Amino acid sequence: MPLGLGLELSDLFERGQVLGMRGDATLGLTGARTTLATLTYRQRLAGVDLTARATVSSTRASGGSDLLRFSGPLIGSAFAVEGARGLFGGRASLALSSPLRVERAPAMLLAPVSFDLVSGALATRTVKVDLAPDARELDLELSWSTLLTSTSSLRFGVARAFDAGHVVGASDTAGFVTIAIR
Repeated sequence: MPLGLGLELSDLFERGQVLGMRGDATLGLTGARTTLATLTYRQRLAGVDLTARATVSSTRASGGSDLLRFSGPLIGSAFAVEGARGLFGGRASLALSSPLRVERAPAMLLAPVSFDLVSGALATRTVKVDLAPDARELDLELSWSTLLTSTSSLRFGVARAFDAGHVVGASDTAGFVTIAIR
């Protein structure tokens, strides 16, 4: 494991969606460009390999319609901290992470404001909203891995997501087994 500080820059392009959000033709979303910057720090402390990662993102959506139009960049963040060390001939790790979360998503929406029961007319107006979620998903993972041969490895563990999908109170638990053959 290399120790020290690292910086990664990424530029992603999407067609027909914005951060994975798709809509039919009435939304008119034609795509997005996301720029991410990730800072990574690695250090060995008392025999434990520590890794910390922080990511910030800025997404510019293109397209839109009278129903939905993003009025500025979508700002996001993600982070992870992990500790790993040798155990039982393999490598055990404990990690806490949060996947990319939109922190700010300014948008203009066409919202209903009144409905006339007699004529059936719906009155609407454009309102400014922030589509960022109220919660931040936190994932806790415990895993163990080992080399089976020089070209294969085994990894298994358990993960627990709190406020899964950035939804308040949602949770998820998963166990996993991975066999990799190169």
